[in-house]
This record gives sequence, structure tokens and C-alpha cells, in this order.
Amino acid sequence: MPVAEDELHATARAAARGDAAALRNLADYAWPPVVRYCRALMGGGTVGTDVAGQVFPEVVSCYRSDRDGGAPFLGYLCRSVGAALDRRPDRVSPPTTPMAVAVAALGPTAGHVLWLRTVEHLSVADTADALGLRIGEVRMWQHRALASIRRHIGSPAQARAGTG
Repeated sequence: MPVAEDELHATARAAARGDAAALRNLADYAWPPVVRYCRALMGGGTVGTDVAGQVFPEVVSCYRSDRDGGAPFLGYLCRSVGAALDRRPDRVSPPTTPMAVAVAALGPTAGHVLWLRTVEHLSVADTADALGLRIGEVRMWQHRALASIRRHIGSPAQARAGTG
């Protein structure tokens, strides 16, 4: 559901001031990606959903569009939810599979780009809008992220060639 960025900011500001209807509208748009993100970072299942239920209102209540320089709301949401989860004592250790280790080694921008492109299925343009990047930067970060993962786990071509 495409939503105008200025409309999202206005809704988030109203929700931060305690407007219940605005919070419901914002949750309709932002809740699904927050739950998926929390599940991925907290180990999945009901724990991720429960944590999303605790973190989402906290992140929304702290929202101030002027503090984030007018950055896209989805970018603000990704950064803020990640920071809120980092402060939680109950955060589970990430899985130690080669893929999980490779993804964990990505920097925040590369990780957010890869998440939005592969899990949220956002287009390059929508990802650029969400993170406040140019389209070329999204492509560059996605390329670097995938190349980094290939180096960590070895690409099929490397495996067939016997290199690694």
C-alpha cells in the first residue's frame, strides 16, 4: 500500500502525541514489517511478535520528525526498532549458521537494504525512499551485501571450482 511520506510523518507525529486513531493507522502500515524484523532478530516465533508489541509503541512514542532530519519513516522505523532490540536483555543469540554469520557481518546500511529488498520485497526505488538513499546507492549496497555473503559462505561457483 503506497503511502505518501508526508502523510506517514503526520500520522506518526499524531500517534506520538497519543492519538489512538493515528496509532491504529500507523500500525496498519508498519506493523507487519516490524513483526518480521523482530522475529528475525529475536529468533522467530511468538517471542518476536511479543517483542514487536512492546517495541512498536515505544518507538512510535519517541517519534519526532525534526530529530530524524525528515528521513523516510520506514528508515526511521528500521533503525529505531533495531536500537530498541539491542537494548533488550532477553535478545537471543543469533544463529550460528554460515548464512546467519554472513548476514550479521553486514553493516547496518547493507543489512537494511538487503532486508527491505529481499524480505519486504520493496523495489529499488521504494527502498531508496525508505532509507533516504539514491537508487544507485541502493543497488551498490545490495551488490556489496550479496558479495560479502558470497565471500563468507562461498558461492556455488567457488564450490564447484574447489576454491573458497
